Amino acid sequence: KIGKDANETLPMVYLAGISWQTSRSILLSVEGGKETDQKAIGRFGLEYHIAKPAWIRVGILSQPVEFTFGAGIASGKFRFDLSSSWHRILGYSFQSSVSYSFF
Repeated sequence: KIGKDANETLPMVYLAGISWQTSRSILLSVEGGKETDQKAIGRFGLEYHIAKPAWIRVGILSQPVEFTFGAGIASGKFRFDLSSSWHRILGYSFQSSVSYSFF
């Protein structure tokens, strides 16, 4: 709780997940979570390695229902990722990232 006499509590988030590399090309991921005073959620993902430097990904979030998809490509120590998610109320959201590995 926050403060001695306050009725407000800090939220707690519990998460657990597992991934399984079924072959050199496919990675399956599952995650479950629970936040204080919220329903439990599930996340499911699939990553497919198209060719040596490229991946495509799809995912589903259970509560609220949300669909995600994306693609990534690696070139040397650089990595480029593009993704999009669809929410039933908010519509589409697009994201991108550029990463560099120093090691």
